[in-house]
Amino acid sequence: MPRRLPLAAANPHAAPVVIAMDGIAVGLALHDKHRFRFFSGHPRFDLLDGSRFTRIEDLRWAVKRLASATANIADQPPHRAETRELAAM
Repeated sequence: MPRRLPLAAANPHAAPVVIAMDGIAVGLALHDKHRFRFFSGHPRFDLLDGSRFTRIEDLRWAVKRLASATANIADQPPHRAETRELAAM
């Protein structure tokens, strides 16, 4: 069952950031007062679900590392992390 995003806890002025690998959305990052919190949208990245990162670059690095670590068990491993503002989609 999908997790409910705690939108009230997020910064109301910051748009959610879609975290994508090779054009496939794998989760969302919401910025609260001090950090980005990751919400997995793909079972392969559930290990990072709820994790908090000071910088969005650190979150992208963690997603990329997890993708590399699980590449041998996935059919098509994603190669690079991307971020896009949700409003720009």
